[in-house]
Parts: sequence; C-alpha cells; structure tokens
Amino acid sequence: MAIFCDLPVADNEIIDVYAILRTQLLSASKKKYQLQQRLAHMVDPGQIRFYKKRVKYTPKDGCSPRIYEYNQHYLRISKKWIDKNGCEKVHHATRFLTNKEYAETKRDAVLYRYLSESLKYITELVNNTRRFILSSFNHHPDDIPDLNEEEINAVKELDRALSCRKWHDKYRLSFSPDKYKCLDGSNERFMSRGELLLHDAFLQCGLTPQYETRLEIEDTITTENLASEFGMVDLPPKVFYPDFKCNCAGKTYYIEYFGMMNDPAYFKDACKKMEAYLRCGIVPGHNFIAFCSGDSSAIHMKPALHALKQIASGRSLLQEKNISMLPGIIRLDNIGNWSLPASLSKSIIDSSSKYITKKHKYKSSSNRSFVNKILKKGNK
Repeated sequence: MAIFCDLPVADNEIIDVYAILRTQLLSASKKKYQLQQRLAHMVDPGQIRFYKKRVKYTPKDGCSPRIYEYNQHYLRISKKWIDKNGCEKVHHATRFLTNKEYAETKRDAVLYRYLSESLKYITELVNNTRRFILSSFNHHPDDIPDLNEEEINAVKELDRALSCRKWHDKYRLSFSPDKYKCLDGSNERFMSRGELLLHDAFLQCGLTPQYETRLEIEDTITTENLASEFGMVDLPPKVFYPDFKCNCAGKTYYIEYFGMMNDPAYFKDACKKMEAYLRCGIVPGHNFIAFCSGDSSAIHMKPALHALKQIASGRSLLQEKNISMLPGIIRLDNIGNWSLPASLSKSIIDSSSKYITKKHKYKSSSNRSFVNKILKKGNK
C-alpha cells in the first residue's frame, strides 16, 4: 500500500495534509482488518510442536521386536476469556496434525510471517497517523473527532459492501447481465466506465461504497392545477437504485453519476431524480453528490477525488461562500453548455443553506511543519 502517494512534488502547491491523513487512516484501518481476518484462518507455525513417538513392531515370523521412532506433530492453542468475576482465564488445547496438515502449514509458514510483519507495520501506521491527526486539533471536545469510532465504521463498511454486492449479483446482475459490461481488477461489474472510475476513486480515498442499493422513498408533491383544493398529495413510494451509497463520519451519502447530460431526454430524467431526492431530504452537498458529465467518454477525476477526500475527512462540502456554486453538483468535464433549471437550482440552494456547519479547528502550523518534513525527504 502506497504511503502519501498523492503528495505533489512542487513545494509551492497547496497540500491538504489533513485530508491526506484521514484518507490514509481509513485505508490502513481496513487493511489492518483484512490482515487480521486472514491470519485468524491460518495456523501459526510457532504453535506447532513435536515429540518423539516410539512404536514397537513384532513380526509374525518370530523375529525379535523392532522399535520405530518418528516425530509426531501437534498444535497447541491458547484461548483466553473473561469469567463472571472479571478474571482472565487461559485454556490450552492440543490436537494432533496429520502429515498433510503439517505439510500445508510448513508451506504457508513464509506467507504467515509476511502477513504478520505487514500487520505490525499497518498497526504502527494507524497509531502514528491517529496521533498526528489528534495533535493537529485544538484541544476542545467539539473540535476533536472520534477516530476510534470512525475506524470501526470503516471496517463495518467492508462487510456491508460485500453483502450489497452479493445482493446485487443475485437480484440485479442476474436479470440484466448485458448492462454490466465494465469489469475492474476484482472482476466486479459496473454499468458504465464512469462508475468504474468513481469506484476506484472511492477506494483511493479510503471509502468503501455500496453499489446500486435499493432506496425506497415516500414522495410528496404539490398539485399544480388543483393546489387550492388538494394542496400536498402523497404519491406511491418510489424505488431508486443510487449508483453508490457510502457511510462516513456518521453520515450516509448517496452518489449518482449522470454521464450523458447533453442528451435532452437523459438530462430531463436526471433533473426529475434530483427533484425527487430533494423532496425527501436527500440534499446535494449535505448527503447527496451528483457527478455530471456531458460526454461519458471525457471524465476529469480531479474534482471527484477532491470531493471524496472532503467526505473522508469528515468535512462538509457546504460553506457559506460556495452555496451559490452548487457544491453537491460536480462537473467532471467541460463538454456541453447544459445547466440545471433555475427553479431546481434555487431549491437546491435553499435546502442546502440549512446544513452549513462550522469547520473543525486544527493547527495549521503543525501541518506546515509536517509537510516540510515530507517534502525534504522526497527531495533527497
């Protein structure tokens, strides 16, 4: 796993060290969990013991008995638990190993040692990153994030994403396999190239998204012609399948990729979906992000990575100075002159203005000194 792979080389570029560290912390926490899960299903070669076993064999032809001696391997396991009184108890269990089990364990001994050393390195990285992040904040309870809880949630996202992918393969992919023609390095299927690139961007930023989860929302709309008689009308529940769903910093985000905004019919449907989300409290910039492009073959990933790093950092995309720029609607190319309808833009601005929160206060001096150390090491 690359460490600080996205640090720029030039000294005069603006470096968001806080976002880089939070991204690194989430990635390392998930890697640590994966190594622990893998080592839990492997036999530690250091727990294997053997003793000299003698077997007496008496031939039937009356010859003198013979004694054969060989090594009998066994595995010694220690289990710890806490009893009712709060005392720690240790139970030692022993079982013999067959020749096949011993041969497989001996063959995997190098892999076990490699994974164990990798786990030590990742654990040290997680601890050092956590210490630096906490030291960069002003010491006030409202400013310090709960990093332990965020690491636990990041690990849980791995299990949620895996179960979501199984559900997707069973209920979505099996019915229309021809729609999902894009495959990534793990042979996971996506409907478009843009979705595949965004999924890789999620992983680079330490996030683990769920692909095309089922979202059922209760929609309410005002009647246009009979508003005086009927007012608000409850519509039947609508079912959507957002491209990605992601949980980070105690918040659930829904992400859509609209890749053909130059197509009038596609553009109209995309605006209707945004309006439906908006009426149900899924607000761009707050808990919803729409990545848009006029041509699906021309995608700029830098704006997407910047927005995802903000999410991974626990920061809000909404600020007083950028509300008018619709920070939840991010363009990934410069193709096309499309723009959202004025009524939809106004609704987004009015709704997102309610969710502006204060920024975390962190020390810029400690970040600056850390950046200088990293850049000096890179120049040597």
